[in-house]
Amino acid sequence: MQMDTFKLEFGSTRMTVADPRVAEPYYRGTRFDRTGIILSLESGGHRYVQPWQRHYDPYSHDAVSGPAEEFLPVFPDAGLVQSGTEVRGEKALTPSGECTPDFSAGPQSPATPAGTAPVCGVTQPQRSLFKARPNAPGGGRDGAEGDVGSLGAAGDSRGQGPLTDGRSRHRSLDAGAPFLKIGVGLLQGDGEPYDRFKLYEVLDPGHLTVKIGQADEVGTAVADAEPSSIFFRQVLDGYYDYEKLVEIPAEGRLRLSHKLTNHSTLPFDTYVYCHNFFILDGAPTGRATRFTFPFQPVGDWRAPYDSVRLSDRGIVFDRDLAPSETVFMGNLRPDPPYLLLPDSAAGRTNPALNAPPTDTRRSSTHTGPEEAGYRFTLQNLDNNLRVEAECDKAMDYAVFWSNADVSCLEPYIPLRLAPGQTARWTLDYRFL
Repeated sequence: MQMDTFKLEFGSTRMTVADPRVAEPYYRGTRFDRTGIILSLESGGHRYVQPWQRHYDPYSHDAVSGPAEEFLPVFPDAGLVQSGTEVRGEKALTPSGECTPDFSAGPQSPATPAGTAPVCGVTQPQRSLFKARPNAPGGGRDGAEGDVGSLGAAGDSRGQGPLTDGRSRHRSLDAGAPFLKIGVGLLQGDGEPYDRFKLYEVLDPGHLTVKIGQADEVGTAVADAEPSSIFFRQVLDGYYDYEKLVEIPAEGRLRLSHKLTNHSTLPFDTYVYCHNFFILDGAPTGRATRFTFPFQPVGDWRAPYDSVRLSDRGIVFDRDLAPSETVFMGNLRPDPPYLLLPDSAAGRTNPALNAPPTDTRRSSTHTGPEEAGYRFTLQNLDNNLRVEAECDKAMDYAVFWSNADVSCLEPYIPLRLAPGQTARWTLDYRFL
């Protein structure tokens, strides 16, 4: 297997990132963003990221590690936009419950370049970046700022909220139509409702460029003898321009900076979330595992577990998980809906982390929860290692999933972009 990697470091913090440009990259699934897959991260002599799967399959939907990000699908050729967790009827529901116009014409499909296309200075066939599994199923201008990170009620009466069964309800009216997965490309539907656990054919992976070095903002990279950052840019002509900067800004830190521009003729109304696959020196999930939030969490477990429970400020395990055991919650959110929390940066208070239950997501004109963002801490009480995570945009809700080897919080951020609009958001991690 061909698998090239990038090595980044800052002091004692060292990180390995997979190179998605090679013919056979480490991750070939179609669920997660294929740029910025972190294979390992060590800091202060301790390991915080490493492959956690007991059996590696590059085509598996979850063959990723560290903070892996997924964009929920957008169905441009069906004339639909993504909205919440379900698209119903011939119009897409907006967070307020109103309907957007039926953009039935849809955008024109992007023209496929003839021959070959240059990718990072390497000329290769257009589709050779991500090969389909054998015999498997199925740059532009910056516009106005879009609405990213507005927070809303989870699981409201319109059926727009998060799930409790672990599967996505996202679907297109024409399930066989092509759809977008940002960070992957244009994918071919298989005639069934979208299922994130499936492997889909990639019709067009777009144009991918990579820069290594030091960077102080997305899109600016300077060569350096000991690189501490890597910049990815994926452009899918006629649809979107996606930029991602993975960097170690200081010892014991990790930052993921994003910029997404909608170049289609339809609005994007979707979600992005980070599936935080952190390990703390390989400690198992169990009594020593703690998640801490700046709010009181509520939610519904998929089953009446005797192993895990919500506490007044987090998640607590009452026993170690067995090797084949998993736990799941699909609608974790704060209670009460409004909560005043101190802003760690400015020392002020903001109404944070949720909106009234009558409003699924905040409008782009509202200032409040969007400024507060979200944060959480993962800690192991036995080895005293912890990861502190913070985002500058607020979440709608979070999913929680864990097995015996890894325990993951997945905060969902809404992305609402009109044609020509641009969204930016940043995730910061501290390893202690």
